[in-house]
Amino acid sequence: MFEERVVLVTGSSKGIGKSTALYFLKNGANVVFNYSKDGPHITKLKQLLSEFEDRYLLCQADVSDVNQVRKMFKEIKEKWGKLDIVVNNAGITSDGWVMMMGDQKWDSVLDVNLKGTFLCIREAARMMSRSKSGVIINVTSTSGIKGQPGQANYSASKGGVIALTRTVAKELAPYGIRVNAVAPGFIKTAMTTSIPQDTLENYKKLIPVGRIGETDEVAEVIGFLASDKSSYIVGQCLVVDGGLTI
Repeated sequence: MFEERVVLVTGSSKGIGKSTALYFLKNGANVVFNYSKDGPHITKLKQLLSEFEDRYLLCQADVSDVNQVRKMFKEIKEKWGKLDIVVNNAGITSDGWVMMMGDQKWDSVLDVNLKGTFLCIREAARMMSRSKSGVIINVTSTSGIKGQPGQANYSASKGGVIALTRTVAKELAPYGIRVNAVAPGFIKTAMTTSIPQDTLENYKKLIPVGRIGETDEVAEVIGFLASDKSSYIVGQCLVVDGGLTI
């Protein structure tokens, strides 16, 4: 489905990002796996990717650092000479009640989640505009739609990503670049599995389908938005939450 296309997925060493990057890889694309920090999970990822030979690139870069972002995009251009699809997935949380939230907690989350998305969009748009084609998909969150107590920084950053998506979608459509967003709800990742079981059961009661989502289910939606099947979808935010926000 994505043969010969070059795909960048930020924050793709685990969770939704990893499932998404593997989805594209298994469907024929050349994929850039971006991550910010080394660790045992990167060693496991390298072992997993060994069967795909020269169709992937591991690229360590902090998306909130403009110089590291530019270096990453330069590496992509040097290896493949183009970029067809970008999934801005990299994100962090640092929860706390607003009256007790320090500047560092606020700045770090906004820097990665919102500024990082902007920096990658800017570099991607510069590359894609030359070929008059491309797809950018930003991973936001239901917290950016309905707000979440204890997550003023995270909710603000993800709400900002939705607004950013709609704005740049209008700017880039004339250049043949489609921009959309995906807003996952509760998804089974390292973050949700660390929640106490009784708390998790209470969360499930709020979800009409009665379960936590799988990362592969989000990857499938991202894959659809990246495909030619969604060629007339622009500036939208598709919610993947089992009905949580309805």
